[in-house]
Amino acid sequence: MTFPKYILRSSIFISSLFIIINASAQDIQLDIHGKKMHEFIDLELKLGGKLIEGKDDIIIPKAMATPLTYKRNEIGIPDLVVTYTFSSKDSLIDYIKYEWELSNFENTPKKQLLGLQKAMIKKHQFLADQLHLTIGEGRKTGNLSDLNKMNSKGGLRSLEFWKPNDTLMVDLFAQFSNYKDEEPPIFARPINTVSVSVSKSAKPVNPVKGAEAVNKAKKNFGEFMFKLESGNEDGAKGLLSLQIRDKMTSPMLKTIKALIKSEPFDLYDYDAVLINNVSYLIIDYAYANDNEDPAKVVRATFDKEGLIIAMQLRTRERKV
Repeated sequence: MTFPKYILRSSIFISSLFIIINASAQDIQLDIHGKKMHEFIDLELKLGGKLIEGKDDIIIPKAMATPLTYKRNEIGIPDLVVTYTFSSKDSLIDYIKYEWELSNFENTPKKQLLGLQKAMIKKHQFLADQLHLTIGEGRKTGNLSDLNKMNSKGGLRSLEFWKPNDTLMVDLFAQFSNYKDEEPPIFARPINTVSVSVSKSAKPVNPVKGAEAVNKAKKNFGEFMFKLESGNEDGAKGLLSLQIRDKMTSPMLKTIKALIKSEPFDLYDYDAVLINNVSYLIIDYAYANDNEDPAKVVRATFDKEGLIIAMQLRTRERKV
Protein backbone atom coordinates (compact mmCIF):
# COMPACT_ATOMS: atom_id res chain seq x y z
CA MET A 1 0.00 0.00 0.00
CA THR A 2 1.42 3.40 -0.96
CA PHE A 3 0.36 6.97 -0.40
CA PRO A 4 -2.21 8.34 -2.88
CA LYS A 5 -0.60 9.64 -6.04
CA TYR A 6 -1.04 13.23 -7.04
CA ILE A 7 -3.15 14.06 -10.09
CA LEU A 8 -1.60 16.01 -12.94
CA ARG A 9 -3.12 18.08 -15.67
CA SER A 10 -0.32 17.50 -18.13
CA SER A 11 -1.76 19.71 -20.84
CA ILE A 12 -1.06 22.74 -18.69
CA PHE A 13 2.68 22.14 -18.99
CA ILE A 14 2.78 23.20 -22.65
CA SER A 15 3.72 26.63 -21.36
CA SER A 16 6.46 27.21 -18.79
CA LEU A 17 5.62 26.68 -15.15
CA PHE A 18 4.97 30.28 -14.29
CA ILE A 19 2.14 31.65 -12.18
CA ILE A 20 1.33 35.19 -11.15
CA ILE A 21 -1.12 35.45 -8.28
CA ASN A 22 -2.52 38.93 -8.47
CA ALA A 23 -5.16 39.15 -5.74
CA SER A 24 -3.08 41.58 -3.74
CA ALA A 25 -0.23 42.35 -6.13
CA GLN A 26 1.72 39.31 -4.95
CA ASP A 27 3.73 37.00 -7.22
CA ILE A 28 4.24 33.28 -6.65
CA GLN A 29 7.00 32.10 -8.97
CA LEU A 30 7.18 28.46 -10.02
CA ASP A 31 9.63 28.98 -12.86
CA ILE A 32 12.86 29.01 -10.86
CA HIS A 33 15.18 26.81 -12.95
CA GLY A 34 18.12 28.70 -14.37
CA LYS A 35 16.95 31.89 -12.67
CA LYS A 36 19.45 34.00 -10.73
CA MET A 37 18.96 36.04 -7.59
CA HIS A 38 19.32 39.39 -9.36
CA GLU A 39 16.16 38.64 -11.36
CA PHE A 40 14.18 38.29 -8.14
CA ILE A 41 15.77 41.37 -6.61
CA ASP A 42 14.43 43.28 -9.63
CA LEU A 43 11.03 41.65 -9.14
CA GLU A 44 10.91 42.63 -5.48
CA LEU A 45 11.70 46.25 -6.38
CA LYS A 46 8.80 46.27 -8.85
CA LEU A 47 6.44 44.79 -6.25
CA GLY A 48 7.49 47.15 -3.47
CA GLY A 49 9.29 44.47 -1.49
CA LYS A 50 11.62 45.70 1.24
CA LEU A 51 14.76 43.83 2.21
CA ILE A 52 14.58 42.76 5.87
CA GLU A 53 16.65 40.70 8.28
CA GLY A 54 15.89 37.00 8.05
CA LYS A 55 15.25 34.56 10.87
CA ASP A 56 18.16 33.85 13.19
CA ASP A 57 17.49 30.10 13.33
CA ILE A 58 17.47 29.47 9.58
CA ILE A 59 19.58 26.52 8.40
CA ILE A 60 21.70 27.35 5.34
CA PRO A 61 22.19 24.31 3.08
CA LYS A 62 25.68 23.43 1.89
CA ALA A 63 26.94 25.50 -1.10
CA MET A 64 24.20 28.10 -0.54
CA ALA A 65 24.67 31.79 0.20
CA THR A 66 22.98 33.57 3.09
CA PRO A 67 19.30 33.78 2.05
CA LEU A 68 17.72 37.14 1.24
CA THR A 69 14.37 37.97 2.83
CA TYR A 70 11.85 40.55 1.63
CA LYS A 71 8.60 41.87 3.09
CA ARG A 72 5.63 42.89 0.97
CA ASN A 73 2.68 44.80 2.39
CA GLU A 74 -0.71 43.09 2.72
CA ILE A 75 -4.13 44.32 3.80
CA GLY A 76 -6.16 42.44 6.38
CA ILE A 77 -3.66 39.59 6.82
CA PRO A 78 0.00 39.42 7.90
CA ASP A 79 2.47 40.96 5.47
CA LEU A 80 4.06 38.50 3.05
CA VAL A 81 7.63 37.48 3.89
CA VAL A 82 9.56 35.95 0.97
CA THR A 83 12.87 34.15 1.56
CA TYR A 84 15.16 33.30 -1.36
CA THR A 85 17.83 30.61 -1.06
CA PHE A 86 20.43 30.63 -3.82
CA SER A 87 23.86 29.16 -4.56
CA SER A 88 26.96 30.99 -3.43
CA LYS A 89 28.83 30.05 -6.61
CA ASP A 90 26.53 31.32 -9.36
CA SER A 91 23.51 32.84 -7.51
CA LEU A 92 21.09 30.33 -9.05
CA ILE A 93 17.80 30.10 -7.15
CA ASP A 94 17.33 26.83 -5.28
CA TYR A 95 14.33 27.49 -3.00
CA ILE A 96 11.72 30.18 -2.37
CA LYS A 97 9.40 30.34 0.61
CA TYR A 98 6.35 32.63 0.70
CA GLU A 99 5.03 33.04 4.23
CA TRP A 100 2.08 34.85 5.76
CA GLU A 101 2.72 34.28 9.46
CA LEU A 102 1.91 36.40 12.49
CA SER A 103 4.92 35.16 14.45
CA ASN A 104 7.13 37.08 12.02
CA PHE A 105 5.77 40.26 13.60
CA GLU A 106 4.95 39.21 17.19
CA ASN A 107 7.38 38.91 20.07
CA THR A 108 4.98 36.55 21.86
CA PRO A 109 2.41 34.60 19.82
CA LYS A 110 -1.12 35.15 21.12
CA LYS A 111 -4.69 34.17 20.31
CA GLN A 112 -6.07 36.10 17.33
CA LEU A 113 -9.52 37.30 16.35
CA LEU A 114 -11.56 34.84 14.33
CA GLY A 115 -12.03 37.45 11.59
CA LEU A 116 -8.28 37.58 10.94
CA GLN A 117 -8.00 33.80 10.90
CA LYS A 118 -10.89 33.56 8.43
CA ALA A 119 -9.16 36.10 6.19
CA MET A 120 -5.98 34.00 6.23
CA ILE A 121 -7.98 30.84 5.46
CA LYS A 122 -9.52 32.68 2.51
CA LYS A 123 -6.00 33.56 1.32
CA HIS A 124 -5.03 29.89 1.60
CA GLN A 125 -8.02 28.87 -0.51
CA PHE A 126 -7.14 31.46 -3.16
CA LEU A 127 -3.57 30.14 -3.35
CA ALA A 128 -4.86 26.55 -3.58
CA ASP A 129 -7.26 27.47 -6.39
CA GLN A 130 -4.49 29.18 -8.37
CA LEU A 131 -2.10 26.25 -7.93
CA HIS A 132 -4.81 23.78 -8.94
CA LEU A 133 -5.38 25.72 -12.15
CA THR A 134 -1.67 25.73 -12.90
CA ILE A 135 -0.31 22.35 -11.78
CA GLY A 136 -3.42 20.35 -10.95
CA GLU A 137 -4.52 18.70 -7.72
CA GLY A 138 -1.76 17.81 -5.26
CA ARG A 139 -1.45 15.13 -2.60
CA LYS A 140 -3.34 16.57 0.36
CA THR A 141 -3.68 15.88 4.06
CA GLY A 142 -5.97 17.73 6.44
CA ASN A 143 -8.38 20.57 5.71
CA LEU A 144 -9.46 23.91 7.14
CA SER A 145 -13.21 23.34 7.34
CA ASP A 146 -13.78 22.70 11.06
CA LEU A 147 -12.94 25.99 12.79
CA ASN A 148 -13.58 24.45 16.22
CA LYS A 149 -10.29 22.55 15.88
CA MET A 150 -8.41 25.83 16.29
CA ASN A 151 -9.02 25.59 20.05
CA SER A 152 -7.64 22.06 20.41
CA LYS A 153 -4.07 20.74 20.49
CA GLY A 154 -2.63 20.59 16.99
CA GLY A 155 -5.20 23.06 15.73
CA LEU A 156 -6.46 23.26 12.17
CA ARG A 157 -3.95 22.08 9.55
CA SER A 158 -3.72 21.53 5.82
CA LEU A 159 -0.81 20.43 3.63
CA GLU A 160 -0.85 19.92 -0.12
CA PHE A 161 2.20 18.69 -2.03
CA TRP A 162 3.02 18.66 -5.73
CA LYS A 163 5.87 17.16 -7.73
CA PRO A 164 4.77 18.17 -11.23
CA ASN A 165 8.01 16.95 -12.81
CA ASP A 166 11.39 15.49 -11.88
CA THR A 167 12.93 18.86 -11.08
CA LEU A 168 10.29 20.79 -9.14
CA MET A 169 8.53 20.44 -5.78
CA VAL A 170 5.80 22.71 -4.41
CA ASP A 171 3.88 22.63 -1.15
CA LEU A 172 1.09 24.71 0.32
CA PHE A 173 0.76 24.64 4.10
CA ALA A 174 -1.56 26.26 6.64
CA GLN A 175 -2.03 25.93 10.39
CA PHE A 176 -4.26 27.82 12.79
CA SER A 177 -4.28 27.15 16.51
CA ASN A 178 -5.33 29.07 19.61
CA TYR A 179 -4.03 26.29 21.84
CA LYS A 180 -1.48 27.23 24.49
CA ASP A 181 0.40 24.93 26.84
CA GLU A 182 3.65 25.95 28.49
CA GLU A 183 4.08 22.83 30.60
CA PRO A 184 6.95 20.57 29.45
CA PRO A 185 7.30 18.73 27.15
CA ILE A 186 4.59 20.50 25.10
CA PHE A 187 5.34 24.24 25.04
CA ALA A 188 2.56 24.83 22.50
CA ARG A 189 1.74 28.41 21.55
CA PRO A 190 -0.88 29.94 19.25
CA ILE A 191 0.06 29.82 15.58
CA ASN A 192 -1.47 31.35 12.46
CA THR A 193 0.40 30.67 9.23
CA VAL A 194 -0.01 30.16 5.50
CA SER A 195 2.98 29.35 3.30
CA VAL A 196 3.98 28.24 -0.18
CA SER A 197 7.37 26.60 -0.76
CA VAL A 198 8.92 26.17 -4.21
CA SER A 199 12.12 24.17 -4.56
CA LYS A 200 14.26 22.50 -7.17
CA SER A 201 14.42 18.72 -7.05
CA ALA A 202 17.36 16.56 -8.05
CA LYS A 203 17.97 12.85 -8.31
CA PRO A 204 18.02 11.44 -4.78
CA VAL A 205 21.26 10.53 -3.05
CA ASN A 206 21.28 6.96 -1.70
CA PRO A 207 17.62 6.27 -2.58
CA VAL A 208 15.64 4.03 -0.25
CA LYS A 209 13.15 1.74 -1.93
CA GLY A 210 11.95 -1.82 -2.23
CA ALA A 211 10.95 -4.56 0.18
CA GLU A 212 14.47 -4.91 1.61
CA ALA A 213 14.53 -1.29 2.83
CA VAL A 214 11.01 -1.57 4.28
CA ASN A 215 11.75 -4.84 6.08
CA LYS A 216 14.99 -3.47 7.51
CA ALA A 217 13.22 -0.37 8.79
CA LYS A 218 10.37 -2.45 10.27
CA LYS A 219 12.85 -4.66 12.13
CA ASN A 220 14.70 -1.66 13.57
CA PHE A 221 11.47 0.05 14.60
CA GLY A 222 10.28 -3.08 16.40
CA GLU A 223 13.57 -3.38 18.25
CA PHE A 224 13.52 0.30 19.15
CA MET A 225 10.04 0.06 20.67
CA PHE A 226 10.93 -3.12 22.57
CA LYS A 227 14.10 -1.63 24.06
CA LEU A 228 12.29 1.61 24.90
CA GLU A 229 9.47 -0.24 26.70
CA SER A 230 11.94 -2.40 28.63
CA GLY A 231 13.86 0.65 29.85
CA ASN A 232 16.98 -0.05 27.76
CA GLU A 233 17.57 3.53 26.65
CA ASP A 234 21.11 2.95 25.41
CA GLY A 235 19.89 0.06 23.29
CA ALA A 236 17.04 2.18 21.93
CA LYS A 237 19.46 4.98 21.01
CA GLY A 238 21.45 2.45 19.00
CA LEU A 239 18.50 2.20 16.61
CA LEU A 240 18.53 5.96 15.97
CA SER A 241 20.27 7.60 13.03
CA LEU A 242 23.73 9.00 13.72
CA GLN A 243 22.32 12.40 12.78
CA ILE A 244 20.21 12.53 15.96
CA ARG A 245 21.66 9.86 18.25
CA ASP A 246 23.91 12.14 20.30
CA LYS A 247 21.15 14.75 20.57
CA MET A 248 18.59 12.32 22.00
CA THR A 249 18.42 12.69 25.78
CA SER A 250 16.89 10.46 28.41
CA PRO A 251 13.98 12.89 29.03
CA MET A 252 13.26 12.94 25.30
CA LEU A 253 13.13 9.14 25.17
CA LYS A 254 10.83 9.09 28.19
CA THR A 255 8.54 11.57 26.43
CA ILE A 256 8.35 9.32 23.36
CA LYS A 257 7.59 6.34 25.59
CA ALA A 258 4.81 8.25 27.36
CA LEU A 259 3.17 9.40 24.13
CA ILE A 260 3.05 5.98 22.45
CA LYS A 261 0.82 3.29 23.90
CA SER A 262 2.39 -0.06 24.77
CA GLU A 263 0.40 -2.00 22.19
CA PRO A 264 1.29 -4.04 19.07
CA PHE A 265 1.77 -2.12 15.80
CA ASP A 266 1.00 -2.98 12.18
CA LEU A 267 2.43 -1.26 9.13
CA TYR A 268 -0.34 0.95 7.75
CA ASP A 269 1.33 2.90 4.94
CA TYR A 270 4.76 3.84 3.59
CA ASP A 271 6.46 6.04 1.03
CA ALA A 272 9.85 7.55 0.15
CA VAL A 273 10.39 11.31 0.37
CA LEU A 274 13.15 13.59 -0.84
CA ILE A 275 14.63 16.08 1.64
CA ASN A 276 17.61 18.19 0.57
CA ASN A 277 18.16 15.73 -2.29
CA VAL A 278 18.43 12.79 0.12
CA SER A 279 15.83 10.03 0.05
CA TYR A 280 14.22 8.88 3.30
CA LEU A 281 11.70 6.12 3.95
CA ILE A 282 8.54 7.07 5.86
CA ILE A 283 6.38 4.39 7.48
CA ASP A 284 3.06 4.97 9.21
CA TYR A 285 2.34 2.42 11.96
CA ALA A 286 -1.16 1.89 13.31
CA TYR A 287 -2.12 0.15 16.53
CA ALA A 288 -3.04 -3.43 15.62
CA ASN A 289 -6.58 -3.08 16.99
CA ASP A 290 -7.22 0.04 14.87
CA ASN A 291 -5.53 -0.71 11.56
CA GLU A 292 -8.51 -0.57 9.18
CA ASP A 293 -9.08 3.18 9.43
CA PRO A 294 -6.83 4.35 12.28
CA ALA A 295 -7.53 7.52 14.21
CA LYS A 296 -3.84 7.85 15.04
CA VAL A 297 -0.63 6.62 13.47
CA VAL A 298 2.99 6.70 14.56
CA ARG A 299 5.02 8.07 11.67
CA ALA A 300 8.67 7.02 11.64
CA THR A 301 11.27 8.35 9.19
CA PHE A 302 14.31 6.19 8.37
CA ASP A 303 17.69 6.96 6.82
CA LYS A 304 19.42 4.83 4.18
CA GLU A 305 20.69 2.49 6.90
CA GLY A 306 17.15 1.82 8.11
CA LEU A 307 17.77 3.76 11.34
CA ILE A 308 15.16 6.09 12.82
CA ILE A 309 15.74 9.78 12.16
CA ALA A 310 12.34 11.15 13.26
CA MET A 311 9.09 10.05 14.92
CA GLN A 312 5.67 11.70 15.14
CA LEU A 313 2.33 10.78 16.64
CA ARG A 314 -0.18 11.92 14.04
CA THR A 315 -3.98 12.19 14.14
CA ARG A 316 -5.81 11.15 10.98
CA GLU A 317 -9.20 12.12 9.68
CA ARG A 318 -11.30 8.99 9.45
CA LYS A 319 -12.97 8.13 6.15
CA VAL A 320 -16.57 9.24 5.84
